[in-house]
Amino acid sequence: MTENAGVVRDETGIRAGLAELDEVEERMTNIGVHPDAAGFRDLAHAFDVKSSVLAARATLEAALERRETRGCHPLFGAARLLYVTPPVSWLRE
Repeated sequence: MTENAGVVRDETGIRAGLAELDEVEERMTNIGVHPDAAGFRDLAHAFDVKSSVLAARATLEAALERRETRGCHPLFGAARLLYVTPPVSWLRE
């Protein structure tokens, strides 16, 4: 994720990250889960992997859909730049 969809990203890197995720998801079909007397650690680890890949895919696909730059997350090759500064007041009124 850091390599392909870090703070500074471009479309080529995002697409490369999605391709790598496709490979990981393909390999996930062969994960073996073997509960035993000690518990269900294999199952917990399998769910951790699945949820991590799901979150990574959601992040990459959302980054690919966003066509503008926002604040500290520049998208190189974006047609326009949009810097959003939220209204923040540190003073009590």
